[in-house]
Amino acid sequence: MKFSNVCISVILLALMSSTHLFAREKQMLDSLARARVSGSFVNVPEGKIHYELAGSDTSKTVLLLCGLSAGYYIWDSTFLYLKNAGYKVIRFDHFGRGYSDRICGNYNKEFFMNEINELLEALDVREQIQIIAASMGGALAVEYAIANPRKVKSLTLIGPMIYASNYEIMQRDKLGALMMNVVYGPLIKRSQMKAFYNKKLFVGWDEQFKTTYGITGTKYALLQTIRNYLPEHKFLIYNTLKEQGTPVFLIWGKEDKIIEYKYNVTLRNVLDCTFLGIDRVGHLPQIEKSFIVHPAIVDFLSQNNNK
Repeated sequence: MKFSNVCISVILLALMSSTHLFAREKQMLDSLARARVSGSFVNVPEGKIHYELAGSDTSKTVLLLCGLSAGYYIWDSTFLYLKNAGYKVIRFDHFGRGYSDRICGNYNKEFFMNEINELLEALDVREQIQIIAASMGGALAVEYAIANPRKVKSLTLIGPMIYASNYEIMQRDKLGALMMNVVYGPLIKRSQMKAFYNKKLFVGWDEQFKTTYGITGTKYALLQTIRNYLPEHKFLIYNTLKEQGTPVFLIWGKEDKIIEYKYNVTLRNVLDCTFLGIDRVGHLPQIEKSFIVHPAIVDFLSQNNNK
Protein backbone atom coordinates (compact mmCIF):
# COMPACT_ATOMS: atom_id res chain seq x y z
CA MET A 1 0.00 0.00 0.00
CA LYS A 2 2.82 2.41 0.89
CA PHE A 3 4.66 1.60 -2.35
CA SER A 4 1.49 2.12 -4.34
CA ASN A 5 0.85 5.51 -2.76
CA VAL A 6 4.45 6.58 -3.38
CA CYS A 7 4.16 5.59 -7.03
CA ILE A 8 0.92 7.49 -7.40
CA SER A 9 2.46 10.53 -5.73
CA VAL A 10 5.44 10.49 -8.09
CA ILE A 11 3.17 10.20 -11.13
CA LEU A 12 0.94 13.01 -9.97
CA LEU A 13 3.88 15.28 -9.20
CA ALA A 14 5.04 14.69 -12.74
CA LEU A 15 1.60 15.61 -14.01
CA MET A 16 1.70 18.83 -12.02
CA SER A 17 4.46 20.09 -14.28
CA SER A 18 2.10 19.78 -17.27
CA THR A 19 -0.72 22.13 -16.39
CA HIS A 20 -2.46 21.51 -19.72
CA LEU A 21 -3.45 18.08 -18.42
CA PHE A 22 -5.70 19.60 -15.77
CA ALA A 23 -9.42 19.93 -16.34
CA ARG A 24 -10.29 23.57 -15.74
CA GLU A 25 -13.61 24.79 -14.42
CA LYS A 26 -14.30 27.90 -16.45
CA GLN A 27 -18.07 28.27 -16.32
CA MET A 28 -19.66 30.75 -13.96
CA LEU A 29 -23.05 30.01 -12.43
CA ASP A 30 -24.57 33.47 -12.72
CA SER A 31 -27.97 34.95 -13.54
CA LEU A 32 -27.34 34.64 -17.27
CA ALA A 33 -26.56 30.93 -16.98
CA ARG A 34 -29.63 30.32 -14.84
CA ALA A 35 -31.88 32.25 -17.21
CA ARG A 36 -31.19 29.65 -19.89
CA VAL A 37 -32.48 26.67 -17.91
CA SER A 38 -35.92 25.43 -16.94
CA GLY A 39 -37.14 25.14 -13.38
CA SER A 40 -37.02 27.67 -10.57
CA PHE A 41 -34.56 28.92 -7.97
CA VAL A 42 -35.09 29.47 -4.28
CA ASN A 43 -32.82 31.12 -1.74
CA VAL A 44 -32.10 29.18 1.44
CA PRO A 45 -29.64 30.20 4.17
CA GLU A 46 -26.83 28.21 2.54
CA GLY A 47 -27.34 29.42 -1.02
CA LYS A 48 -29.54 29.14 -4.09
CA ILE A 49 -31.18 25.80 -4.99
CA HIS A 50 -32.40 24.86 -8.46
CA TYR A 51 -35.72 23.02 -8.21
CA GLU A 52 -39.01 22.28 -9.92
CA LEU A 53 -42.41 21.91 -8.29
CA ALA A 54 -45.70 20.86 -9.85
CA GLY A 55 -49.11 20.02 -8.39
CA SER A 56 -50.88 21.25 -5.30
CA ASP A 57 -52.46 18.24 -3.57
CA THR A 58 -50.72 18.34 -0.20
CA SER A 59 -52.03 14.88 0.70
CA LYS A 60 -49.94 13.49 -2.17
CA THR A 61 -46.55 15.21 -1.94
CA VAL A 62 -43.49 13.46 -3.36
CA LEU A 63 -39.85 14.51 -3.07
CA LEU A 64 -37.35 13.16 -5.62
CA LEU A 65 -33.71 12.82 -4.52
CA CYS A 66 -30.68 12.52 -6.81
CA GLY A 67 -27.42 10.71 -6.10
CA LEU A 68 -23.73 11.61 -6.14
CA SER A 69 -23.24 13.50 -9.37
CA ALA A 70 -26.24 13.87 -11.69
CA GLY A 71 -28.77 16.68 -11.64
CA TYR A 72 -32.55 16.50 -11.38
CA TYR A 73 -32.87 15.56 -15.05
CA ILE A 74 -32.67 11.90 -13.98
CA TRP A 75 -36.27 12.40 -12.89
CA ASP A 76 -37.62 14.01 -16.09
CA SER A 77 -40.08 11.26 -16.98
CA THR A 78 -40.85 10.39 -13.35
CA PHE A 79 -41.67 14.00 -12.53
CA LEU A 80 -44.07 14.25 -15.47
CA TYR A 81 -45.70 10.90 -14.74
CA LEU A 82 -46.35 11.73 -11.09
CA LYS A 83 -47.59 15.19 -11.98
CA ASN A 84 -50.09 13.69 -14.43
CA ALA A 85 -51.13 11.17 -11.77
CA GLY A 86 -52.20 14.04 -9.52
CA TYR A 87 -49.21 14.26 -7.21
CA LYS A 88 -47.48 17.34 -5.88
CA VAL A 89 -43.92 16.66 -7.01
CA ILE A 90 -40.64 18.33 -6.05
CA ARG A 91 -37.22 17.68 -7.55
CA PHE A 92 -33.99 19.61 -7.09
CA ASP A 93 -30.26 19.68 -7.73
CA HIS A 94 -28.08 19.05 -4.71
CA PHE A 95 -25.67 21.84 -3.87
CA GLY A 96 -22.61 21.48 -6.08
CA ARG A 97 -24.58 19.79 -8.86
CA GLY A 98 -26.73 20.92 -11.75
CA TYR A 99 -27.62 24.59 -11.39
CA SER A 100 -27.65 24.83 -7.60
CA ASP A 101 -24.94 26.93 -5.94
CA ARG A 102 -21.44 25.58 -5.45
CA ILE A 103 -20.95 26.34 -1.79
CA CYS A 104 -18.20 25.68 0.73
CA GLY A 105 -19.17 22.90 3.08
CA ASN A 106 -18.42 19.40 4.31
CA TYR A 107 -21.01 17.70 2.09
CA ASN A 108 -21.54 15.12 4.83
CA LYS A 109 -24.72 13.65 6.28
CA GLU A 110 -25.58 16.76 8.29
CA PHE A 111 -24.96 18.96 5.25
CA PHE A 112 -27.43 17.04 3.07
CA MET A 113 -30.03 16.71 5.83
CA ASN A 114 -29.88 20.46 6.33
CA GLU A 115 -30.17 21.01 2.58
CA ILE A 116 -33.41 19.01 2.41
CA ASN A 117 -34.87 20.72 5.47
CA GLU A 118 -34.03 24.19 4.16
CA LEU A 119 -35.56 23.45 0.77
CA LEU A 120 -38.82 22.12 2.22
CA GLU A 121 -39.05 25.07 4.58
CA ALA A 122 -38.39 27.56 1.78
CA LEU A 123 -41.13 25.94 -0.32
CA ASP A 124 -43.47 25.94 2.69
CA VAL A 125 -43.89 22.17 2.59
CA ARG A 126 -45.41 21.37 5.96
CA GLU A 127 -47.28 18.21 5.03
CA GLN A 128 -45.94 14.67 5.22
CA ILE A 129 -44.06 13.53 2.16
CA GLN A 130 -43.19 10.37 0.30
CA ILE A 131 -39.62 10.19 -0.98
CA ILE A 132 -38.33 8.54 -4.14
CA ALA A 133 -34.55 8.35 -4.28
CA ALA A 134 -31.80 6.80 -6.38
CA SER A 135 -28.27 5.62 -5.60
CA MET A 136 -26.57 7.79 -2.94
CA GLY A 137 -29.89 9.61 -2.68
CA GLY A 138 -31.36 6.37 -1.36
CA ALA A 139 -29.09 6.45 1.68
CA LEU A 140 -29.89 10.14 2.16
CA ALA A 141 -33.61 9.36 2.02
CA VAL A 142 -33.27 6.64 4.66
CA GLU A 143 -31.30 8.92 6.98
CA TYR A 144 -33.81 11.70 6.48
CA ALA A 145 -36.72 9.37 7.28
CA ILE A 146 -34.98 8.16 10.43
CA ALA A 147 -34.33 11.73 11.57
CA ASN A 148 -37.85 12.87 10.64
CA PRO A 149 -40.19 9.89 11.14
CA ARG A 150 -43.31 12.04 11.36
CA LYS A 151 -42.55 13.79 8.08
CA VAL A 152 -42.03 10.75 5.86
CA LYS A 153 -44.87 8.43 4.87
CA SER A 154 -42.88 6.07 2.65
CA LEU A 155 -39.62 5.53 0.79
CA THR A 156 -39.07 4.27 -2.74
CA LEU A 157 -35.40 3.35 -3.11
CA ILE A 158 -33.85 2.72 -6.52
CA GLY A 159 -30.49 0.93 -6.40
CA PRO A 160 -29.61 2.61 -3.09
CA MET A 161 -26.16 3.00 -1.59
CA ILE A 162 -25.42 0.48 1.17
CA TYR A 163 -21.70 0.11 1.72
CA ALA A 164 -18.94 2.65 2.17
CA SER A 165 -16.64 3.68 -0.67
CA ASN A 166 -13.47 4.72 1.08
CA TYR A 167 -10.80 6.15 -1.21
CA GLU A 168 -7.98 6.67 1.28
CA ILE A 169 -5.89 8.77 -1.06
CA MET A 170 -8.76 11.23 -1.51
CA GLN A 171 -8.57 12.13 2.18
CA ARG A 172 -5.15 13.71 1.69
CA ASP A 173 -5.38 17.44 1.33
CA LYS A 174 -3.44 18.41 -1.79
CA LEU A 175 -3.04 14.92 -3.23
CA GLY A 176 -6.76 14.20 -2.95
CA ALA A 177 -7.63 17.44 -4.69
CA LEU A 178 -5.14 16.65 -7.43
CA MET A 179 -6.56 13.14 -7.87
CA MET A 180 -10.04 14.63 -8.14
CA ASN A 181 -8.88 17.02 -10.82
CA VAL A 182 -6.82 14.57 -12.85
CA VAL A 183 -8.43 11.17 -12.27
CA TYR A 184 -11.75 10.95 -10.44
CA GLY A 185 -13.43 14.06 -11.83
CA PRO A 186 -12.84 13.10 -15.46
CA LEU A 187 -13.78 9.49 -14.60
CA ILE A 188 -17.14 10.59 -13.17
CA LYS A 189 -17.69 12.68 -16.27
CA ARG A 190 -16.90 9.79 -18.64
CA SER A 191 -18.86 7.17 -16.72
CA GLN A 192 -22.33 8.74 -16.77
CA MET A 193 -23.48 6.37 -19.52
CA LYS A 194 -22.50 3.42 -17.34
CA ALA A 195 -25.88 3.92 -15.69
CA PHE A 196 -27.60 2.30 -18.68
CA TYR A 197 -27.81 -1.29 -19.85
CA ASN A 198 -28.75 -0.39 -23.44
CA LYS A 199 -26.57 2.65 -24.00
CA LYS A 200 -27.47 2.94 -27.69
CA LEU A 201 -30.96 4.11 -26.75
CA PHE A 202 -29.59 7.02 -24.72
CA VAL A 203 -26.80 8.45 -26.85
CA GLY A 204 -26.15 12.04 -25.79
CA TRP A 205 -27.91 11.71 -22.43
CA ASP A 206 -24.66 12.43 -20.61
CA GLU A 207 -24.39 15.86 -22.24
CA GLN A 208 -26.71 17.11 -19.50
CA PHE A 209 -24.04 16.29 -16.94
CA LYS A 210 -21.18 17.63 -19.05
CA THR A 211 -23.00 20.95 -19.41
CA THR A 212 -22.73 21.68 -15.69
CA TYR A 213 -19.55 19.74 -14.88
CA GLY A 214 -17.44 22.72 -15.92
CA ILE A 215 -19.10 25.11 -13.46
CA THR A 216 -16.56 26.42 -10.96
CA GLY A 217 -16.83 24.49 -7.69
CA THR A 218 -18.30 21.26 -9.08
CA LYS A 219 -15.24 19.10 -8.48
CA TYR A 220 -14.85 20.62 -5.01
CA ALA A 221 -18.40 19.52 -4.11
CA LEU A 222 -17.84 16.02 -5.50
CA LEU A 223 -14.52 15.70 -3.67
CA GLN A 224 -16.03 16.79 -0.38
CA THR A 225 -18.83 14.25 -0.83
CA ILE A 226 -16.33 11.50 -1.62
CA ARG A 227 -14.36 12.48 1.48
CA ASN A 228 -17.16 13.04 3.94
CA TYR A 229 -20.24 11.06 2.90
CA LEU A 230 -19.26 8.06 0.80
CA PRO A 231 -16.88 6.63 3.45
CA GLU A 232 -19.78 6.27 5.89
CA HIS A 233 -20.99 2.67 6.14
CA LYS A 234 -24.77 2.71 5.60
CA PHE A 235 -25.84 -0.86 6.29
CA LEU A 236 -26.96 -0.21 9.86
CA ILE A 237 -29.34 2.60 8.88
CA TYR A 238 -31.51 0.04 7.10
CA ASN A 239 -31.83 -1.91 10.35
CA THR A 240 -32.96 1.28 12.05
CA LEU A 241 -35.43 1.93 9.25
CA LYS A 242 -36.96 -1.52 9.72
CA GLU A 243 -37.42 -0.88 13.43
CA GLN A 244 -39.10 2.41 12.61
CA GLY A 245 -41.59 0.69 10.32
CA THR A 246 -41.54 3.14 7.39
CA PRO A 247 -43.01 1.45 4.28
CA VAL A 248 -40.32 0.79 1.66
CA PHE A 249 -40.47 -0.03 -2.04
CA LEU A 250 -37.11 -1.34 -3.30
CA ILE A 251 -36.41 -1.23 -7.05
CA TRP A 252 -33.29 -2.57 -8.74
CA GLY A 253 -32.05 -3.04 -12.30
CA LYS A 254 -30.65 -6.53 -12.77
CA GLU A 255 -27.80 -5.19 -14.92
CA ASP A 256 -26.81 -2.40 -12.53
CA LYS A 257 -23.03 -1.96 -12.78
CA ILE A 258 -22.81 0.91 -10.31
CA ILE A 259 -24.49 -0.64 -7.26
CA GLU A 260 -24.81 -4.28 -8.19
CA TYR A 261 -28.14 -6.09 -8.24
CA LYS A 262 -26.92 -8.78 -5.83
CA TYR A 263 -27.09 -6.26 -2.99
CA ASN A 264 -30.88 -6.29 -3.13
CA VAL A 265 -30.68 -9.56 -1.23
CA THR A 266 -28.75 -7.85 1.56
CA LEU A 267 -31.47 -5.25 2.02
CA ARG A 268 -34.37 -7.65 1.61
CA ASN A 269 -32.91 -9.75 4.43
CA VAL A 270 -33.11 -6.65 6.62
CA LEU A 271 -36.18 -4.77 5.41
CA ASP A 272 -39.78 -5.85 5.23
CA CYS A 273 -40.23 -4.22 1.84
CA THR A 274 -41.98 -4.45 -1.50
CA PHE A 275 -39.47 -5.41 -4.19
CA LEU A 276 -39.22 -5.03 -7.96
CA GLY A 277 -36.24 -6.41 -9.89
CA ILE A 278 -36.17 -5.49 -13.55
CA ASP A 279 -34.50 -7.42 -16.38
CA ARG A 280 -32.15 -5.77 -18.90
CA VAL A 281 -31.93 -2.53 -16.95
CA GLY A 282 -28.99 -0.72 -15.35
CA HIS A 283 -28.72 1.86 -12.57
CA LEU A 284 -31.63 4.07 -13.71
CA PRO A 285 -34.64 1.80 -14.28
CA GLN A 286 -37.02 4.76 -14.02
CA ILE A 287 -35.52 5.93 -17.32
CA GLU A 288 -34.76 2.67 -19.12
CA LYS A 289 -38.06 0.97 -18.38
CA SER A 290 -40.32 3.74 -17.16
CA PHE A 291 -43.38 1.87 -18.44
CA ILE A 292 -42.77 -0.75 -15.75
CA VAL A 293 -41.36 1.40 -12.96
CA HIS A 294 -43.75 4.35 -12.94
CA PRO A 295 -47.05 2.46 -12.64
CA ALA A 296 -45.49 0.32 -9.90
CA ILE A 297 -44.37 3.43 -8.01
CA VAL A 298 -47.79 5.08 -8.24
CA ASP A 299 -49.42 1.88 -7.01
CA PHE A 300 -47.10 1.87 -3.99
CA LEU A 301 -47.57 5.58 -3.32
CA SER A 302 -51.34 5.24 -3.46
CA GLN A 303 -51.21 2.69 -0.66
CA ASN A 304 -49.57 5.28 1.59
CA ASN A 305 -51.28 8.54 0.56
CA ASN A 306 -53.56 8.74 3.58
CA LYS A 307 -51.31 7.29 6.26
